[in-house]
Amino acid sequence: MPDAREPPIREFGDRGVKWLLDLPENVRGVLRLARPDIVERVDFDRAERIDNSFIPDDLQKQEADVVYRVPYRKGRGFVWVYILLEHQSRPDRRMAFRLLCYMVQLWLTEAREVDANRMPGRRFRLSPVIPLVLYTGRGKWAQPISLPALIDAPDELRAFIPTWETLFIDLQKTPPARLTELGDAVLLALRALQAADLPKEELAQALFEAARRLDGLPSATQAAIERALKYLYLMIRHKREAEEQDDLFAVLDDAIERHADEREEAKMTGAEVLLRKGREEGREEGREEGREGARQLLVDLGRRRLGEPGDDIVQRINAMHDRTALERLCRRVLDVENWDDLLAGA
Repeated sequence: MPDAREPPIREFGDRGVKWLLDLPENVRGVLRLARPDIVERVDFDRAERIDNSFIPDDLQKQEADVVYRVPYRKGRGFVWVYILLEHQSRPDRRMAFRLLCYMVQLWLTEAREVDANRMPGRRFRLSPVIPLVLYTGRGKWAQPISLPALIDAPDELRAFIPTWETLFIDLQKTPPARLTELGDAVLLALRALQAADLPKEELAQALFEAARRLDGLPSATQAAIERALKYLYLMIRHKREAEEQDDLFAVLDDAIERHADEREEAKMTGAEVLLRKGREEGREEGREEGREGARQLLVDLGRRRLGEPGDDIVQRINAMHDRTALERLCRRVLDVENWDDLLAGA
């Protein structure tokens, strides 16, 4: 079972869905929900996940996104598939502007590749970008995702405003049957997310249905099945109260007849699985965050009681990794006269 003592993963709403979309197969499933005709024209078996490190820092701080370069099934060339994840309860009115900035960065990437390869100017071409906004929040999204809606201009000047189509999925407004009938593992996971904040009984029903359908998917999709199952366990742990979790885990266990090994792995290593691409964030990130909080609390309490700590004291505190010991020192602050006495034996 997941360890209730472990701290939650920060920003699970973004990170969890983003982790699901690390699989090209799952990106194909989301795109199929929005535009099935496009899916038939591109080859996700050869899709390439793109690191967004080339995006300027001011854009990276705003985005929770997934970018793939997907070749056409026939002929040369590819299309950018850019999925922006939005889970805030208040939709961003500037979404279209954000999308435009990112799309331009993708085209600049292509231009730099042409320059680096010293290709003749006559061969310079740009690839289409498919922007897809996946909105998982519960607030009503009334703002159109278009640049003309953000620009005040008389009619004779509106022809000079860039326009494009943005695919939009409002998870809460998507019929549950639509998510389950397509038979994609990622959409079954999103069906459970759709019900994540509902009363326990309604969530349990959604979990049971999702898990049973996952259990019946072809074995060729095992990687996606495994990831979806792990996501369901993680979602329960991070979005439901501790006293509900065992019952909801039991719902999944009862619904699934296969994948016992994956199920146990998901429960035991959920945090590492979710963020394994990074620096094994997740559990360790939560632990370090807790330790950092304890270090800062110790410095703040000591400063009030014992005066400003010297650099050597701060270095000694920063070198401490035992959160229990740090919390014990916080309680001792009132019983000592100076920093050296506080840290003696620490």
